[in-house]
Amino acid sequence: MLQPRTGYTLVRNVNGTEHSVEFTFPNLYNGMPEFLHTVRAEHQRGSLSLGDSELVRMRVDDDVDADNDGLPNWWELTYGLEANNPAGRHGATGDFDLDGVSNMSEYLYGMNPAVMDFSST
Repeated sequence: MLQPRTGYTLVRNVNGTEHSVEFTFPNLYNGMPEFLHTVRAEHQRGSLSLGDSELVRMRVDDDVDADNDGLPNWWELTYGLEANNPAGRHGATGDFDLDGVSNMSEYLYGMNPAVMDFSST
């Protein structure tokens, strides 16, 4: 996907000898944290063309919590909860897998809210 010039910023003299390009990716997260995307940058000036590519992993922004229930979107999406639903089984006080442990507790203790875990009750 080509990025228009307004979509990126050239940062000059990052370390005295190099420049860098900064831009915000479109939402490429596909729910698979280990999936590798190829990102290619190309610069052309006249007959000169420079380019490079890199394999990157995408993730949902850690700080986003669309429904304000205290559970970050990336965590809810990873385990099949609805990131825009703060109520019922999908909210912080809900119990998605019906194991007696709230979703918030499962998040805080690094548990899986989609798998019953009776060892913690």
